[in-house]
Amino acid sequence: MVKFLGSILFVSLIIDSVVSVNLPFYVISDTTNWVEGPSSSSGMFSIVTSTDSLWTASIPGANWIWDFSGSGPIGVGNFYKYFFIAGSPTSSTLEIAADGIFKTFINGQTISCDDTTGNTYLNKITCYPTLSAFVSGINVFHVEVTNASQGNCGLLYKLYVVSTY
Repeated sequence: MVKFLGSILFVSLIIDSVVSVNLPFYVISDTTNWVEGPSSSSGMFSIVTSTDSLWTASIPGANWIWDFSGSGPIGVGNFYKYFFIAGSPTSSTLEIAADGIFKTFINGQTISCDDTTGNTYLNKITCYPTLSAFVSGINVFHVEVTNASQGNCGLLYKLYVVSTY
């Protein structure tokens, strides 16, 4: 709006509303996940592992990963995936399956999307991580998978997040 007041020109801008943008993205199990153990105690990028015929769980876009393909040793694999959130997270969904028992964490905080049966390779589970676990900026998703017996082991997941910026 423009107003003339004597010889002085006043210009004022009216901002009707602040525009926010929803930023949906997902983080998946793939070869950019860092894994420590059981075959690689010093750590390495995960590999897409050969799947066992019993592994019927499926998550579009995600791959079964581990640090070894085929029959692996008994032990714990810790998988890490770093990602950036611009703005404030407004929703999150995690689909996850593993051949082995697992615990899940975001930024070191448990998100209670765990499995103690070791049978989620048959059917994935879906949960909704608490938004307070996320931060604006760099985040880390961590899954601790235990291969309790000699044989195939793998992890499959997709973490879907929407943030508002």
